[in-house]
Amino acid sequence: MSFPIGGNSGMRDRLLADLRERLRRYRETGDAQVVLSHEARWEAIALTGPHTGVDVEAYLAAAEVRWLAYRLADKDRDPRTRDADLRTALTLYGAVLRAPDGDPDLVPAPVRLLLEQAG
Repeated sequence: MSFPIGGNSGMRDRLLADLRERLRRYRETGDAQVVLSHEARWEAIALTGPHTGVDVEAYLAAAEVRWLAYRLADKDRDPRTRDADLRTALTLYGAVLRAPDGDPDLVPAPVRLLLEQAG
């Protein structure tokens, strides 16, 4: 299911493509900055803001970026930012799990466990 951003499906598609490209580059190079950058955070926010509805495809990409940002953050990173990454990832993955077309197998097992424990 896809919901256009402010009536602009082109923007949604571009943001989703940008996040997917970041994930591809991270997987290929292991460069954490690809998902830790401010740009990655803003792309995820723009793609999944309150005006978008639950777009499973978009939420999964944004959630993965935020989950990786949480996991890859070094100890010197502001703990509030790291906590925000975790909360956002859990919120987005939780919405995916509750969506009619959401697939639990697409949510990482550690995230599912955290969500189950949170009740």
